[in-house]
Amino acid sequence: MRKFKIITLGCKVNQAESELIATRLSSLDWQPADSPGEADVCVINTCAVTQKAAMQSRQAVRQAIHANPEACVVVTGCYAETIPRLS
Repeated sequence: MRKFKIITLGCKVNQAESELIATRLSSLDWQPADSPGEADVCVINTCAVTQKAAMQSRQAVRQAIHANPEACVVVTGCYAETIPRLS
């Protein structure tokens, strides 16, 4: 059984987009995971509106990678668009 975890930072637009991603994955028979460590795919919907949000976005990506190095980590949202490479 394939599992996904979605971590959402930021605004209501990100929340709505994350719900849409979850709905789509569920329709393809993916199951939600309780944590990034259990997921085959971890989607992080990032934010860069403030410096704090950008820092939290970087931390979320690093934590997901650390929790499950074998998982596919997908980074989306405004932080991913404005800063495509994590430092």
